Amino acid sequence: MTDLTPDGVEAQRLEIEAQLSEQLETLELRLARIHAHQKNAGREVSRDWDDRASERQNDEVVEALLPHTLAEIAAIRRALERLQGGDALTCERCDGPISPKRLAIVPETRFCAECAG
Repeated sequence: MTDLTPDGVEAQRLEIEAQLSEQLETLELRLARIHAHQKNAGREVSRDWDDRASERQNDEVVEALLPHTLAEIAAIRRALERLQGGDALTCERCDGPISPKRLAIVPETRFCAECAG
């Protein structure tokens, strides 16, 4: 059963904020590694064809991670702003509550399960 008292809601908000902050930190570290890899893009190219193909494949994977990582960072920052503004526990579409179960699974969600459906 969910504690809907002010103290219970505040405890839930703090827990979600901590979870989101941890995710944001992890994503920012990933972003830093992506940027470091991109800066190293001018590295000396291997003479071995197999090594060169492997390096190129790694470059493509890193490039594919960039937009996904940026989108995740933006979503988490928006969720943290909503938390700090007191709106994170309320669905943006219907103004109903977002269930604690849903927030535990998808803490950056903006919608209740019904509206997200």
